Parts: sequence; C-alpha cells; structure tokens
Amino acid sequence: MAENIDIKIILLGETGTGKTNLIITYYGEKFDINSKSTLDSKTNFKKLTINNRQCVINMWDTAGQEQYRSITKTFINGTDIVILVYDITRRDTFLELNYWFDTATLQLGENDVFGVAGNKSDLFIDAKVTPEKGELFAEQKGCFFSLTSAKKDPKSFEVLVEKLLEKYLKNKNIIKNSEKIIISEIKKKKKKFC
Repeated sequence: MAENIDIKIILLGETGTGKTNLIITYYGEKFDINSKSTLDSKTNFKKLTINNRQCVINMWDTAGQEQYRSITKTFINGTDIVILVYDITRRDTFLELNYWFDTATLQLGENDVFGVAGNKSDLFIDAKVTPEKGELFAEQKGCFFSLTSAKKDPKSFEVLVEKLLEKYLKNKNIIKNSEKIIISEIKKKKKKFC
C-alpha cells in the first residue's frame, strides 16, 4: 500500500475575509456567523484520495491582523499550497493580496501552488471587487481562481482545493520523474568512465 502524502495548505488574507469559515465548512462543520477573528494559527487534518494517491490534508488558518503578520510568516515555511482569500465586499482585502502573495513567495519561492478565493460570493449584490478583477489578479500571478462562499456554497472551496491538490501532485510527480532521469544519466556517465 502506498504511503500517505502529507500536504500543508495555508490560507492567507486580511482579517474578516472568512478564512476560518472556509476551513470549518471544508472539514464538514457548520458555517458559524459568530466566528471570531483568528488570533493565532490553527491546523486541521483530512484524508483524501486524489489521482489514486492517499493524501493527508493539513490546512492552516492564520491571523490576518497586521500585528500578527510576523507570526504568520513563520507558519508559511514548509507550505505546499497557498490560498489567498479576500472578501468580495471589501476592496481593501483585495488590494492586500499583493502583500500576501509577495510574503508567501519570499518564504517559499515562486514554484509553489497558489489559489485565490474571492470569498462571500453570496453577498454578490454588495461586491466591491468584480470576478474579472479577481481572475485577472490570479492569472497575472499564475494562480487558480474561484468565487467561494462558506455560507451558501462550501462546495466551491472544495473544488478549488481539489484543483490545487491535483496541480501539486502533478508538479511533485514531474519533479520525481526528472530526478529519476538525472540519476539515470549520472549512472550512465559513471559506467562510461569505469
């Protein structure tokens, strides 16, 4: 039996964007309208089968308040997938995505898998950020984009996570295959000189 692949996912974004509710509904709990701002980082686990691979999803919720940003940076290390979250009814949370993207790429490098969630799509009538702007930002950064709603459509976030997991596993497999090719070439060269 193949061993589990541990995958760390971190949600980054300003406070009040709905990161906590996206996570709790992803793990099967009910949306909590009274959910408090996250003051530290919390993690949750879930087992999934993606492309016939057993994965253990380790999803981290982080504090978005400015005074916790330096702490949040430490939790980014070792992350495999980053999901940037903004609230479509608050333009300021969208504008801060550049900060969160730059912070994550500084810690991880640009080859990691990124997603963008335009959250609270159930409040579309009050939107201050159009889906096109979210899509454009994601496209420019090489990210997957999805409108999400923890309250009315938790499946939208699940679909985004699945796309990101598939991309991560594909990238990981490509890296493993290229490592095998390099090792094979080294062995061939050694035989020539022996």
